[in-house]
Amino acid sequence: ARQSRRAMLPELLSVQSFAQALALAANAELKLMLYEGEACWSFRESIGSLRPQSIALLVGPEGGFSSEEVSEASDAGFVPVNLGPRILRTETAAIAAAVLIQGYLGDLC
Repeated sequence: ARQSRRAMLPELLSVQSFAQALALAANAELKLMLYEGEACWSFRESIGSLRPQSIALLVGPEGGFSSEEVSEASDAGFVPVNLGPRILRTETAAIAAAVLIQGYLGDLC
């Protein structure tokens, strides 16, 4: 917190089962799921002018989410978003998504 001068630290959780992840995100104001499918929103479209106090981000395993997982996440209120035309490694996608979220929320120059 001192290095980044943040009053509040993001909560990063260890690997969870899919059901656990959905349950943990139940109260998030904005729920985003990284998904490489065609019916996806961009980060700009999904965040828009929102300034949520809490964001849940689902980052899938190598190979992506199954269609059943996408359906379950959608039913739980998650919006599928993508990072553009390139497929990134899971760990890279998580970092890229966090940076994009910070940027859209005005937390970066």
